[in-house]
Order: sequence, then structure tokens, then C-alpha cells
Amino acid sequence: MNNKSRRIFVPLFSGATLVALACTCSGLGVTSTPTDVPLPPPETQPPPTKAPIVAPTQPQVEAPTDIPAFTGGVDAFSFADGSWEIFDGAGIANGVYYLGEFADCSDVGSDNPFGCFTQCLACGQLSTYDMQVDAQYVSGVTDRTFGLVLRFVDFDNNGLVDPGDYYLDFELSIYDQYFVSWEHMPNGGWTRVFDAFDSNIRGGGKVNTLRAVAQNGGADIDFYINGGYANGVTGVPYTEGAVGLLVGGRALQVAFDNFNITVP
Repeated sequence: MNNKSRRIFVPLFSGATLVALACTCSGLGVTSTPTDVPLPPPETQPPPTKAPIVAPTQPQVEAPTDIPAFTGGVDAFSFADGSWEIFDGAGIANGVYYLGEFADCSDVGSDNPFGCFTQCLACGQLSTYDMQVDAQYVSGVTDRTFGLVLRFVDFDNNGLVDPGDYYLDFELSIYDQYFVSWEHMPNGGWTRVFDAFDSNIRGGGKVNTLRAVAQNGGADIDFYINGGYANGVTGVPYTEGAVGLLVGGRALQVAFDNFNITVP
């Protein structure tokens, strides 16, 4: 069993607690006691009392009701702001999002749960969109693939492509200028939707720009590589889900930058 530990950093807020220190002081200037006003016996004096300690409370903030719907945006990965999943083998540094190399991650298309990918948390669940990213091979096995997660329906909400989940992606390999689309059907296993060679793919450490355009209510998705049309799929059975970035296996590291997504 291969597990992907999800560690998402979100801002934490704390309130300052004010502690009041009480000081009890006795008077030293009294030198005599009037004889006509007797003092009560010591045992009749009331015991000192302390003010009750009240737990600090934070003001209740009313949830806003005018939150606009997600309409897209550009992420240059300048810093980790909670928009993406961050975990072991996936994170932001030097203005890019690094994915891989993973110590323990099943390859795409295997019988084990697949988890070599990160979800765009800020994007939410999308149907139609125009999504683009720059991707560059960094290290590892050169014939491995990397690309875009086009739709992920995580029915058990554990961040992995398990037997009961739906998943669709678009990947390319710089080694032999090859691209492929993998689909995982709930309780139906993995299928190559298509695969082909494309001379438009740039080899080595050159940057490749991947683009996916989902339309017709999310049922149809077209793919582009470096500005040229590559292929497309129609009749996607699940028309809403998460999007993200992926590497096809653990022995590969890829840098992603200039993620751009728009939603009609």
C-alpha cells in the first residue's frame, strides 16, 4: 500500500491573553489602636476573596455572504499561500512548484493507488475552464511523463486515485516526444484514452507549455502542446472535479511555473 501524506499549510491565528497579577500589601504606618474601638477577634474576619477568572473570548465574525465564485487566476508560485497541496515531494521554492522525486509513489496506470500529483485547492471543483502551465524536466528518469490533472473526483476524499475514484489527465514525455491521456474509472481500472508522438514537444530541459480547454459543460476537453493542438476527448462521464499537476511516477522531478486558469 502506498500512501501520500498530505500536509497543507494554512494560516493560524492566536489571540493574546492578558494575565492580571494581584499584589496584597499591608500598612506599616499604624502605631496605635484607639482603646474605645475594640477590634474583632481574628477568627471573625472574613477571608480574602479573589476576582473570578474569566476565560478570554474571541469576537464572533459573521461569515461573509457575498463571496464571489472562482473565476480563475495566475499563479507564479512566488510563495506557498494555501492554493496548492504541499506535502513530502511537492512544494514551492525559487518561484516554481516542484513535484517529485517521490520516495514512495505508485506509477500512473498501476494497480496501486496513484498519488504523484497535487491538486489546485483554490480552484475548487470545476467543469469548464481554460488551463495552462509551463513545465520543465529537472531530474530523474527522462522517459517518464508529466502534465495536467484534468479531472479528479475523489469519492473517499483521501487525495489518492483509489479503485472507486474517477481521474483523467494529459501527460507528455520529453524523451521520445510522446504524449498520453490516462483515465481511471470507478471500479473499472486504468485506460489509455489516446497516445501519440508529437514533434512539437521540446526535449531536454526546455520548457513545454501544456494547455487544456474544457467545454460543453465539462464533457469535452481539448489538449494543446506549445500552442499547437494535440488531441481531445469527448463525453467525459464526470463533468466536475478537481484539477492539478502531476508526474507519472516517483523517479522524476519536474518544475511547474506560470499556472493560468480561467473559468467562463
